[in-house]
Amino acid sequence: MNLRGVVDPQPVAVVDELMDTLADDVEDVSSANTALEAPEECNNGILTIMASCQSLIYSSDTGVLGDPLEVESFKNSGFEVNSTTASVTSISHPSRGVSVRTLHKYPFSSSLKRMSVVVDVKSSRKTSTFTRFVYTKGAPEVVQSFLSEVPNNFEATYLHHMSKGRRVIALAYKVLPDDSTSSVSGHTLSRASVECDLKFAGFLVFDSALKSDTKGVMKDLRGTGVSIIMITGDSAYTAADVSRKLFIIPKEKPLLILEAIPVFDGACEKQHCVAWKRVHLGNKEDGKENSERIYFDPVNVAALSQEHSLCVTGSALQALESFRYQEFSYAALMKLLCPCVKVFARVSPDQKEKVLVALNDSGLCTLMCGDGTNDVGALKAAHVGVSVINDPELEKRVEKVSSSDAKKKKQKSSSRDRAARALAEIEQQQTDPTIVQLGDASIASPFTARRTSIDSVLTVLRQGRCSQVTTIQVYKILALNCLVSAYMMSSLYLRGLKQGDMQMTASGLATAGLFFFISRAKPLPKLSYQKPPCSVFTVSVMGSIVGQFLTHFLSLLAVLYLCDSYDIHTDASKPIPDSRFQPNLFNSSIYILSTTIMINNFIVNYRGNPFTESIWDNTYLCRSLQFIYAVIALLVSDIFEPLSDYLQLVHFPSIEFQYMLGLILVSNL
Repeated sequence: MNLRGVVDPQPVAVVDELMDTLADDVEDVSSANTALEAPEECNNGILTIMASCQSLIYSSDTGVLGDPLEVESFKNSGFEVNSTTASVTSISHPSRGVSVRTLHKYPFSSSLKRMSVVVDVKSSRKTSTFTRFVYTKGAPEVVQSFLSEVPNNFEATYLHHMSKGRRVIALAYKVLPDDSTSSVSGHTLSRASVECDLKFAGFLVFDSALKSDTKGVMKDLRGTGVSIIMITGDSAYTAADVSRKLFIIPKEKPLLILEAIPVFDGACEKQHCVAWKRVHLGNKEDGKENSERIYFDPVNVAALSQEHSLCVTGSALQALESFRYQEFSYAALMKLLCPCVKVFARVSPDQKEKVLVALNDSGLCTLMCGDGTNDVGALKAAHVGVSVINDPELEKRVEKVSSSDAKKKKQKSSSRDRAARALAEIEQQQTDPTIVQLGDASIASPFTARRTSIDSVLTVLRQGRCSQVTTIQVYKILALNCLVSAYMMSSLYLRGLKQGDMQMTASGLATAGLFFFISRAKPLPKLSYQKPPCSVFTVSVMGSIVGQFLTHFLSLLAVLYLCDSYDIHTDASKPIPDSRFQPNLFNSSIYILSTTIMINNFIVNYRGNPFTESIWDNTYLCRSLQFIYAVIALLVSDIFEPLSDYLQLVHFPSIEFQYMLGLILVSNL
């Protein structure tokens, strides 16, 4: 993260959050002042708010710890930690002589979307007098309601930067009277009394470039036919801009944002407390809104989603929960709304979980990827939860190692680039095992990646599809083998026959080996748009099993008919049920056929492309099948007598019989 500059209407800092620095120049907007200045040119007040309004932890061993944005803001403010006690944090600016003592904190809350601190500030070394301030930071639309006077270009400025995909935090302050000393020391001042009549200080703007491999991952995900939804606590404008860069929402579709209409709006009625607002993005009118409102109607949500990209805010979800629309319950509204929406913005952790529950209730299969404590509920609610780590220090090291790659600088990533980046992350973690600390998200999710990239989602999808395909093909093979074995054993038993111990042992070992090799099939690197069957009990799977069994059944009937035409029993030679095994033409022919059917089942039901490697690439399976086919050919040709004797088979009566048996075996495939 590199601090880039400040914007007015009052001094503001701009921080580059992720891996790369955006090179785009900020365009001038007539109603918004977007001039930039270097952080060191900010006044003491701005730097003091940046340094003191935070929830960081100070340790002499590890330094400053906490939210990456707050850590970077503190570092770029130029302040240093003097001492830390249980109740007071003392910081100072070496060159400007400003000293700050934090007396009390009103912590950040996802529902309030703001935090405040009460501090004592000494403005210079020349004075020993401390002035007591309240510093507040939070979402601009939230802080705006606590300001005593709102600048004319307040909303236009933060909307402009949000529409550029940047995170914007509003900063405010006020001076506390001298008689508040005892109240603050005893922590008796209420939050409401502190966070009122504030003065606007500026906007803290974080310019977040996409990680180098994000576009490549999202492109691969879109190629699989997966529907991608963004759920974030950031503003709707920031989320919409990032979504368009990643093609989560098409650039050609107009954007509609569902927001709660303020209570003081005269157009607000009970049944119209929520409305869609059209916003222009991707052109010179970035962030500008259309005054036209489309009042929310659950019935026309699907129709709107066909012509517009839909974004829903947390305030709208809260309003929908508070009011009942027609005969729809809140759960029914969510089931209608959530599948049609591509972006959920300014949502709380609880709302993230409710969105996932609504998607599940709509009959969709969901995968949630998150990295923080606020994602725990959603990770648990999703069918598949994938947690990744959020470690800027690791990202910096990896980026430093891979900075020589020009493609990464241009943000064009391929699967080879991502593999190289993954290897670099692993090497950095092996070099310094303490650099990665798993958070709360890893506890809630069944899958945890020690990676900072979302390409772990691709890995889960690859392995998941590979496992699904392998499971289904194993079930199909088992079902067919069981059906064939049951009919084969019945046919032999009705004739007073059975299979030999050596035959059963050889078949069992061959089957076990083939099942092992089939389970070792690796997923293909590229995900396919085609999806595997979701269950064994689908029309395609069950139809395949029935069709194959009919083919095997006809082959068994043909072999039995062939053996009947060549085998003539006398009363003396007629088999006795449950007697000692005696090889004859029936059990020898049926054993060869059943072995062939078993091998054919593995070949026919092996899925391979587009989910796993082909049967030719599965070397051990391919070589094993070729070997067993060679053994069957030797048994049918009857040219290697020791092998036939070892497997307890009789010699076939004629060349014509061998020819017909071989023809049946070939036709079975």
